[in-house]
Amino acid sequence: MTVRPLSIRDLDGASFGPFDGSTPIVVGRSEECAIRLTEPSVSRRHARFTSASGRWWVEDLGSRHGVALNGARIAARTPVIVSSGDALQMAGALLTLSDTPSVALAPAQTIGADDGSFGSERIELIEANARLELVLSATARLFAAVDESSLFDELLNITMESRGFDRALIVRPNRHEGESIIVACRPEAAPMMRSISKSFIRAAASGRAVRLGSEFGLDSAHSIVSSGVTRAVAIPIGVGEMPDFVLIADAATARGEEPLAIVHAACRIATLARDALRRSEAERRQAQFRDELSVARETQEQFMPAPTGRIHDLEWRIVSRPGLLVAGDIVSVSTAGNNTILLLGDVAGKGAGAGLIMGALQSHFEALLTSGIELTDAMSRTNDFLCARGTRHATIIALQIDSNGQLTTIDAGHGLLVRLSPGKAAEILTSEGGPPLGAFGGVPFETSPLALALGESIVLFTDGLVEQPHPDGSLLGMDRVLARLDERGDRCPVDTLVELLDETIGDGHAADDMTIAVVRRVG
Repeated sequence: MTVRPLSIRDLDGASFGPFDGSTPIVVGRSEECAIRLTEPSVSRRHARFTSASGRWWVEDLGSRHGVALNGARIAARTPVIVSSGDALQMAGALLTLSDTPSVALAPAQTIGADDGSFGSERIELIEANARLELVLSATARLFAAVDESSLFDELLNITMESRGFDRALIVRPNRHEGESIIVACRPEAAPMMRSISKSFIRAAASGRAVRLGSEFGLDSAHSIVSSGVTRAVAIPIGVGEMPDFVLIADAATARGEEPLAIVHAACRIATLARDALRRSEAERRQAQFRDELSVARETQEQFMPAPTGRIHDLEWRIVSRPGLLVAGDIVSVSTAGNNTILLLGDVAGKGAGAGLIMGALQSHFEALLTSGIELTDAMSRTNDFLCARGTRHATIIALQIDSNGQLTTIDAGHGLLVRLSPGKAAEILTSEGGPPLGAFGGVPFETSPLALALGESIVLFTDGLVEQPHPDGSLLGMDRVLARLDERGDRCPVDTLVELLDETIGDGHAADDMTIAVVRRVG
């Protein structure tokens, strides 16, 4: 489905486009952006416009200062619909959108009362076509309806105002055996005035407008003729061969010209207005759903640990990003007696379902730890908790820091642990533990000591990083992750891997949730 070309204008009057939607439009300070803004507070890749399903969408690409649509901040990495006339604020830049191409007008000319430039020519008023005025009026009235019921009421009013009928009904045809259903009528006693021909309804329910007359083969509609009807029309409301509703209008005494053209046009307009109402309702529900998920994500973030922290001579940094709106990744920092435990993991799947399991799993695990239960026992009990409920499994790695700053790990099917040592290549570590949580009940879990020298770091991450699809068709993979870590120089490993992920995603979307944590011994 094509979209109307989009033009974009900034606060200084610079114009960009029109864009036809064939490729994404990235906005930012980078020279590679289709719309390059020089405002310093705009991120290098701030936002992206894309077209889908005949609509334009805008997405905040995780910018520092965010994107506001008509004054309301939108969630990062969550596409929202935009329309002509909308205003988008990106840090210090303000953009306005238009799907109407700019047309240069001829210089204006002021005509005075005694202007003789027209010679003997006269200026005359243009009289609007009366029938066109009726159609335009019907269009405005029908598109002003706020729901299907008011739309049908207005269509019946327009039909009766045509003065060509003394009864009008909207019927839902029955596709099977049984009676069709009258959903609206004028006047209120219309159903009792006279019978309604089933053959008449069936004819219109096939997708064509019909009227009483020999050319339509409906002279045999005896139930109509026998009731004294001299004029009758049946018009589908909907598109295709199986419209949802049919308008029936008839009269026992014909009054003036049959207004078939006007009523038929009103039914066509009502079909468009009803489609617009349904799209608007779908968009409203979609926006409500996104709002609810955004609140759920905000709630998740409130329960996440601080992005940075320090215990003894160990400092950590954590970054977590959802693939969709709600993440299924687990990340927490808990205090259990004299120990501090950093927990990182991934619930199978993604989205709201994985997020709910994540919340229950994290709360259960932390409750056990804070009650004084040993790490190995807490892992086993949490495993049994999931197994008993038959939920999705989860891979988890726990890093315990004792009162002396010594490290111990338990790896429950996670296996993504990398040591970084000054002057050495990144090294994948293996540790004891057990299967993923929720896979097998009654399984014991074992700990492994982890020696970390001064200046060394441990990097933990979920599989959303290594399993992100690469532009070459492969997955990002562990080899690329290790290679980038080796090239990081003095940069924080978290920043290095986030940059790698963003480069891999490009103008696309993250395939899964991604969480990265680094623990470093600093002395």
